Amino acid sequence: MQQFLSPHSNRRQDAWGGTLEKRSKFAISILEAAHQVKKEEKVPDFILGYRFSPEEIEEPGIRFEDSLFLLEKLAEIGLDYVHFSMGIYSRTSLVNTNDLEPTIEKYNKNRSNQLANVPVIGVGSILQKADAQAALDLGYDLVAVAKGFLIEPDWATKIMRGDHIPAFADSHERQSLVIPTPLWQFMDETFHLVKDKEAEAQKAKRLKSLMEKPLEYKAGEYHVMAHGHNSELPMIVTFSDSEITSIKIDSAGESAGLSDLVFEKMPSQIIDFQTLNVDAVSGASSTSQGVIDGVSEAVLQASSQDNVDVLKARQKPTIARSTEVVEETVDLVVVGGGAAGISAAELDEWLDNNGQKTPYFYHADSLEELAMSAGMDETALVNTVNRYNQFVEEGNDQDFHRESRFLQEKVGQGPYYLIEQRPRFATTMGGLVVNNKLEVENTKGNVIKGLYAAGEVVGGVMGIDSPSGANNARALTSGKLAAESLKNHI
Repeated sequence: MQQFLSPHSNRRQDAWGGTLEKRSKFAISILEAAHQVKKEEKVPDFILGYRFSPEEIEEPGIRFEDSLFLLEKLAEIGLDYVHFSMGIYSRTSLVNTNDLEPTIEKYNKNRSNQLANVPVIGVGSILQKADAQAALDLGYDLVAVAKGFLIEPDWATKIMRGDHIPAFADSHERQSLVIPTPLWQFMDETFHLVKDKEAEAQKAKRLKSLMEKPLEYKAGEYHVMAHGHNSELPMIVTFSDSEITSIKIDSAGESAGLSDLVFEKMPSQIIDFQTLNVDAVSGASSTSQGVIDGVSEAVLQASSQDNVDVLKARQKPTIARSTEVVEETVDLVVVGGGAAGISAAELDEWLDNNGQKTPYFYHADSLEELAMSAGMDETALVNTVNRYNQFVEEGNDQDFHRESRFLQEKVGQGPYYLIEQRPRFATTMGGLVVNNKLEVENTKGNVIKGLYAAGEVVGGVMGIDSPSGANNARALTSGKLAAESLKNHI
């Protein structure tokens, strides 16, 4: 039912879609029908509730205000409870990451008196008694528990007497827990909730003993090889008698700019905190894991597997999130420090190379010249562009069936630019709103003077889709356009 409320999922333009009121109609009609059945069946005590996801990150998508609107309408008809659907009971906004107020607190603050009479259920990461109490303290009336009851059927009784609930079920207890094999496999493969308790206990005991001992290494430099995203990563890891002191990575084979943060952030965290329990850099998970694996191999060579296990079990670095507002005065700002920022800064050098070395970046005044520079068939390139322009003119993509709203601009007159790349895509469903000059607009649609955005930070680039990877084409194009737009302001 919640999908009908979503402008992302519900694209109907009839009585059941379009405006917020029409998108709310489906859930309202079902609740009204359910009340009618209760009346006909003479079961006044039959409980009716509504489970909802307060927000979704897609653009357009459900916003907190949309959910509150629907819940108010449902409360008028009659609800016995509302049930949040979130991964963690204390979750804050998915859409506005600067909003640190828990969603339940925002809900309780903004609901009407009528909706306040409807009990609210919280869910997500509630396993121990302390979790349940914290959820109730935040403002939930009830809590829902899933994993806890799968692991421990007497969950409620045990937490009331202060027992600790294990984080997983013993691999030998499936039959005693009366859990069907498919569900057991799902618990194991999806949530890693099935483990050998005896083996885990021995491992924990061993680690506890090891954690109390200082780590010892055979001092020196160790040359190892790790797997990156595009290539092998030669690494030199240096040890003293008791610490990792240096991590040097030859990243020449990796994508320039896209993985730079990995090579800056992860070695410093590993060295500063002397741990391998560090978070991967978002968007570069394979390269991040490569760094961890490489350092692990070096630790193994310099000491033992015990030291590797200890470093992976040590506490994860805690980085406090600052809410401090810093004001600075500058002439202009480009938001986008990845491929878009790089293209804005290094475009002139790439054009001067004109395909002489990587990244292969070609430019020419005509399509024929462009094809010749890139070693392509001239006729094929010209025909492909002409065919696409015809699709735009007719509003009908006969090759890939794109919606007409994505066929707005023809490929115009030169100069033309072409870059060789692999098929990789990513997008931000929510994000900054810009005009065709890459100038950022505020919530009222007015241009913020001197502020430009390029790359993935600009939302909705891929329309209603959200494919994985990195959209190099968008990054490089928007970086170039942003640089051209702001050059007159410097």
